[in-house]
Amino acid sequence: MEIKFAKKQDRNRITDFYKIVFGDEIESSLNNRIFNSPFNNINDFSYIEEGGKIISMMGIIEHVQRFGEREIKVGEINFVGTHPYYRKKGLIKKLMNYWIEEMKKRNIPLSFLFGIADFYQQFGFEYACPVHFYNYITLEKIMLKNIKSEYKIELLDIKDERAISEINNIYAEESVDNFCSKIRGCGYFSYRIKMTSKNDFKWYVVKNNNAIKGYMWLQLKKNKIVVREANVLDEKAAASLCEKLNELAENKNFKIGVKAPLNSKFSRYVYKKGARFACNNEIYYGSWAGMYKIVNLKSVLEILIPSFEKRLSNSRFYDYTKAYKISTDIGDAIIKLEHGKVNILNVGQSDSTIIISSNVLTQLLTGYKDLSYFEDKISFNSDEDKAVFKVLFPLEFPYIYDLEYSDEL
Repeated sequence: MEIKFAKKQDRNRITDFYKIVFGDEIESSLNNRIFNSPFNNINDFSYIEEGGKIISMMGIIEHVQRFGEREIKVGEINFVGTHPYYRKKGLIKKLMNYWIEEMKKRNIPLSFLFGIADFYQQFGFEYACPVHFYNYITLEKIMLKNIKSEYKIELLDIKDERAISEINNIYAEESVDNFCSKIRGCGYFSYRIKMTSKNDFKWYVVKNNNAIKGYMWLQLKKNKIVVREANVLDEKAAASLCEKLNELAENKNFKIGVKAPLNSKFSRYVYKKGARFACNNEIYYGSWAGMYKIVNLKSVLEILIPSFEKRLSNSRFYDYTKAYKISTDIGDAIIKLEHGKVNILNVGQSDSTIIISSNVLTQLLTGYKDLSYFEDKISFNSDEDKAVFKVLFPLEFPYIYDLEYSDEL
């Protein structure tokens, strides 16, 4: 069956297909992410049809993520689906193989998706980024009762480009240490805010002398306030957000929940006030969560060179010299250490070979797990080699929550 590429005139057929696969609620997401988005290309979605009807479809959305000290281009596999009558016939495999090869041509070294249980590993993806298990913090109204701030808080004017630019800067500052967090441009951020300011969703900004010091995106449900994103520059701004939450919950039996990285300034502030941590980032097999596939091994390792060198500089191996061949099922690469400097090579002389599956390496690359999880899956020539790799690939346990990973968009 031939792979064909989506066009604007396919809109109704595509919508009808996805409603069969995912239900009517998918239409809003299709409009926001494919048909109306100025940042995604409809031609980056492909399908297989039979009798003029789409029976299987998927595509990629390109974006950039922080990966250690650097930024990396990522191809997110999205809107994967097959008509119920045509499943288990290899249609997704055919589409997936096409897009992995296409990513290689586009020099996209890493692919990402939200994976359903026990399915995407067959394509080389592995749970490695727990974005669906973002940290959840619960607040009681009593904790907010006496919090006051000299800063003002008001609804965001979604047409205020200067305000959106300042919000974007705050997001970038708070996300810089969060492995795998997404890089947002101001135009992109503006579109996202516009699309998520409807119905029971609200965006607030904290101001001091007209300068924005923080922001909050929340959802007002029937008996619950859910803060979907909050970032601040200082504690006074955090106090302002808490004041607003108290105001919104006043005289109502509201529960208040916050989705936020543990290392954010807002999270640290509410912990001081007695907030409780109600979730963790652990991925359990059988669950939905972020998965990665290494498309180009050498390129991914090169992105991590500054992180490797920083980790070595803080260890007893800061002046170490040795070349390691990393041998995987998707290819080989050499990590060469030389007096604190790191080079990544396709070929060359190596002192030691480390045989490792790409699924295991993926979890090490993101810092989701370290070598202690894989004692029986990686063989080292010496304890010293193992110690070096524990330095190069530490347990980072990325604390992530990103607007792009929300179910609205």
